[in-house]
Amino acid sequence: MPKKTETGDQYIKAATDVIKGAGSLRDLYIAIHGNEPSRQELQRFSNRLNPARSNPGADMLGLCVKHLPCLHDMTLRDFFGIRMDADD
Repeated sequence: MPKKTETGDQYIKAATDVIKGAGSLRDLYIAIHGNEPSRQELQRFSNRLNPARSNPGADMLGLCVKHLPCLHDMTLRDFFGIRMDADD
């Protein structure tokens, strides 16, 4: 797991919010792992998508997107919450 830094936190939050908003974490866990999670496994999985507790790597983000078809056509700009303001 990448080291968590303050720079770029908004991108971690945006990406994890999109993933968590796309469906239940339990269903996503089952889609990725192929079995029902224990309470502890589901909590660990949830923590990996909690921007206050972790910095999920591209491998984790990619796996989630792969198993969430509703995100397949989303732009990276939307996925990471990038706005094109005049001061950017």
